[in-house]
Amino acid sequence: GFTACIKGGICLESSEALFQIFGLNVTAEVTTMWGVMLVLVVVSFLATRHLEQRPKGLQNLLEMGISALDNFISGLMGKEKTARFFSFFATMFIFIIFCNFIGILPGQTVADVGCGGGYFSWAFSKKVGPEGKVYATEINKAALHYLEEFTEKADVSNIETVTAKMNDICLPEDSLDVVFMCSMYHAVYITDIEFVKDAFVESLRKALKEKGRLVIVDNNITEKGTPSYYGPGICPELVIAQLTRYGFRLQDSLSLIPQRYALVFEKDPAYVKD
Repeated sequence: GFTACIKGGICLESSEALFQIFGLNVTAEVTTMWGVMLVLVVVSFLATRHLEQRPKGLQNLLEMGISALDNFISGLMGKEKTARFFSFFATMFIFIIFCNFIGILPGQTVADVGCGGGYFSWAFSKKVGPEGKVYATEINKAALHYLEEFTEKADVSNIETVTAKMNDICLPEDSLDVVFMCSMYHAVYITDIEFVKDAFVESLRKALKEKGRLVIVDNNITEKGTPSYYGPGICPELVIAQLTRYGFRLQDSLSLIPQRYALVFEKDPAYVKD
């Protein structure tokens, strides 16, 4: 879904929230998406006149939506092409939710920390627009070289690559509206010795503006019987406890599947460094 396994997607321009559901802003884009999904469900039901037995609750609704989308696209493109392109169409819908959740606005400055090949950097560059900027940071110079070649070929001018350090994201103080880390914090926790991790998180805090947001997306520790996501994981309670110690406070959270979660933090104005 909104996780690092996303391999394609689009971001729509931001708009004001129409209303809120459980603290999540619902914009015109999200309302439109829900309407489209409802139409797909109805079309699929009328076309097949058959609903298989599915789990109860939210998972049931999600599976109905995914099944409806699959059936609808199959009717237009055939089974073979749908098998090839379904993940792209599904990602279009899910990434809209994620961009709305983060709340990135045109003209803002975003850091994609541990950017890898730069998928999120590219997506955020579309979101912030020509007046905004995306810093793509990595310690892997080969990944940065790949992203630099891509931005040159795609004529993307608002992404700047930055070679970071283990203990420093190497970005100016008070320069960022959003810091984004996907499948990254667990690596910081597992591989870094304590004083290196301390310095790394402090560099995040310094680079954020006063009202800036730190977004952590990572793998959860699943219960017995629930398949785990690829790679190591870290429970969100541990992330929240550590970042509270580092001078952040939890602002929002989201988990659409048991294996993945997103946490949004802001600076704690009452924080005093030890």
